[in-house]
Amino acid sequence: MPRTARKTTAEVFQAVNDIGSTVPARGGTYWSGEPMHSKGDDDLDEVPEALAVATAAVARNAVHRARTLKNTEYPPCTSLAAKGALMPDNSLDPVDHSRTARQHAGETMKAGVNAPGLIATGVGVVAFFFGLAAFATGEPMFGTIGVVLAVLLIGGGMTWVVMNHRKAHDRQKDWHRDHPEVPYEPPTS
Repeated sequence: MPRTARKTTAEVFQAVNDIGSTVPARGGTYWSGEPMHSKGDDDLDEVPEALAVATAAVARNAVHRARTLKNTEYPPCTSLAAKGALMPDNSLDPVDHSRTARQHAGETMKAGVNAPGLIATGVGVVAFFFGLAAFATGEPMFGTIGVVLAVLLIGGGMTWVVMNHRKAHDRQKDWHRDHPEVPYEPPTS
């Protein structure tokens, strides 16, 4: 059974996508501006020239993307996790650039230094529901204890996360102050 140009090209697209690049689903251009003109997986073009042209375009774009990533200097990781504390974080940049262009996206969940705040908030939510259940079953003393504990835990956990978020912003500002050649984008969060 002969391989089709679109099938092979789709596999190459997936391979490039697996290394951290974004591939358009239906036509358009890629990072270096090289046109792809994909019509979808149902295109059964078996012309070898079409396969060669599409594969060459993907290869040029992959090389361009690799050079761009190699020459990009990301700000240092802003969490204690990079130093081996709490949860391991093996990335240099806490933002998933292939999914969003927003700064600090996913920082709260990915940075291990936020784990105590997130755990305290989660336990606070559970304590709140236990407090409500105690009130519903006619146990006002346990209900009061549960709700007060919930307020303290949720407040403390959220304060922990906000303080670490501000520290990350301060580190980012310091990094940009030390690297004036990199354009500064105002924070979106």
